[in-house]
Amino acid sequence: MQVMRLFVAIPADERLRRSLVAIQGELRRTLGEQFRWERPSNLHVTLKFLGDVAVDGIQDVFRAARAVASASGSTVLTPRCLDAFPSPARPRVLVLSLDDAAGVVADLARRLEEALAELGFAPERRRFRPHITLGRARRNARIEDVGPDLAAVDLSAVRDLYVDAVTVYQSDLSPSGAEYTVLAEEALGEPEDETFEEM
Repeated sequence: MQVMRLFVAIPADERLRRSLVAIQGELRRTLGEQFRWERPSNLHVTLKFLGDVAVDGIQDVFRAARAVASASGSTVLTPRCLDAFPSPARPRVLVLSLDDAAGVVADLARRLEEALAELGFAPERRRFRPHITLGRARRNARIEDVGPDLAAVDLSAVRDLYVDAVTVYQSDLSPSGAEYTVLAEEALGEPEDETFEEM
């Protein structure tokens, strides 16, 4: 059975990417090469990771994303702070956490979970926290508390993220990191019809 590794996300726009690349550069100077940094083109807010999806089921994913997007309005996510998962004291992933003041994106993620659960995808157990992954700790790296380093970074130049569409991506893993390909995109608030914009 042929499968594709998929996820649904909100991509960072070009202006936000540029400001995040500057943040990555600053963190690289303070934290060295203990982290593998995300490519600018890969910066996004994940709404739902699907994993391996049978090729003959991908149209069902498109239809679910279309239905959810058509019932959602646009919104803005604002930068909140730099953070680390699971914690700054034990950092495995460095992220920019975002504020979803109106709760629109959290509601979008919830309804996407529900729609995809009807297709058999397991629901996410963790609470949705909008964020953009900036870097991941290298394997076997011994990293001390990065809290002070993250707190020292000035985020005043980081742009807001205007959310007006959802994107379905294919993820291909390689030794140099994941490569993402846009498969389809749907604008928020567009009337639902049978024409999903496939890339």
